[in-house]
Amino acid sequence: MGLIIHSSRSRYESLMHCLREGYFRYHYKNRGITRSSKEIALMTGIWIHKGLELIGKYLKEQKKKELPEDILEGIISHLKEGYFQEVFPKNWQEEGGGFNLSEETIDEWTKERRELTEQEFVVRQQYTFDEQIALCEALLRVFCLRTLPRWMERYKIIAVENDMAFPLVKGEGWEVIQSAKIDWVLQEIATKDLYLVSFKGYRQYDNRTAKEASHDTQGLSESWAFDEYLKLKKIDKRIMGVKMLYLIKGYRKETKRGSKNYETQSPLIRGYRKLTFEGPEYAHSWFIPKPENDSGIGIIGKAFEKFETFSGLGLEELGGVKGWIELLASGSVQEELPDILEQQIIEPEPYTRHQRDIDSWLLQTKYREIDIAQRLNKEGSAKHEVFLDVMFPQNRGACHYPQDCQFIDLCYGTEDEKKDDPLEHGFVWRRPHHEGERLYQIERGMR
Repeated sequence: MGLIIHSSRSRYESLMHCLREGYFRYHYKNRGITRSSKEIALMTGIWIHKGLELIGKYLKEQKKKELPEDILEGIISHLKEGYFQEVFPKNWQEEGGGFNLSEETIDEWTKERRELTEQEFVVRQQYTFDEQIALCEALLRVFCLRTLPRWMERYKIIAVENDMAFPLVKGEGWEVIQSAKIDWVLQEIATKDLYLVSFKGYRQYDNRTAKEASHDTQGLSESWAFDEYLKLKKIDKRIMGVKMLYLIKGYRKETKRGSKNYETQSPLIRGYRKLTFEGPEYAHSWFIPKPENDSGIGIIGKAFEKFETFSGLGLEELGGVKGWIELLASGSVQEELPDILEQQIIEPEPYTRHQRDIDSWLLQTKYREIDIAQRLNKEGSAKHEVFLDVMFPQNRGACHYPQDCQFIDLCYGTEDEKKDDPLEHGFVWRRPHHEGERLYQIERGMR
């Protein structure tokens, strides 16, 4: 059997971002590697998707239009347990695990940089998990409150997490298989038209995001894959568009300059409270419109104190994340401001994927994959370092943007460090995202 390359949208984009990064992530020793410590945004995105998958599968299998409250609570409980076990397996401190967090801080007394104690580091890890699972829960609750009822009135769920793979291109001694996993497929009840659904966890939604979505790689590759699926099944249907749903996670910001401790700024898990004789008064936004100011912006006032919905300290009356989301949904918090929940899940009009754009993506991808396969086939023809420099050069402009690359040490460490086995220095084998690649690895004895 020759070289089998399992391609996907995420792999393609990684290689386009930096050839060296793509090699380490997807092709190191024919498997790819990743840091044993977990990247926060990736983990939270995965588990939000898992929650949405479970919601969709329940509604599809049970042929229901509404999600019972006890089912939602069960899904959220399952996510909390699964997320925790993935990030903190047994002996995670010795064998690798936890979030990829800084182990340094600024000492409050000396103002000098120091390493965290073991206890401080564990507390930071636990706090980050509590925050991120609260964000997962909050976004799922908002989805079920606002988006799901609209969809279930108009659409029928046809498929959930439809994982498919099709031959893309082959050459002498190699073949590329293109995989795609579509979040949901909806069929409009009135017209029977099909729509692909893509759930996106983003820090924010802006004009740039909206424009990029009109010709993004994911929408084009998934449209091609589902068209291939329809042809294979001899179903005379075509896709009318791609529905993007943006779940806004918010930015992570340093709590104090130089502390290396970050918090996610989202009104879904953090709010403000002022104690009055009539009872607590709540706010979700610190900045408010104030026309009389030159800037047009004011603040709610220093009498309000920030709180976290997941801490539970002195907030028993609120009812945690669930109570806070229900309170925001009632419209009784800062009634003068726009609906804050509608700003956390953005649903643009479906994007049309024109056949000419799909054909263009397909042609570009095939020739890019031919190039990558030919590069990989030359592995072993020269010293490993020379092979990497010639066939998988670094994009040095991508080392620290949009964040530090996880493979920095493999690229810029000492000669001894670069020769060491990464699996003994904080890396583990990459876990396949697509079923086809997972089964291939099992068949080849890689798992």
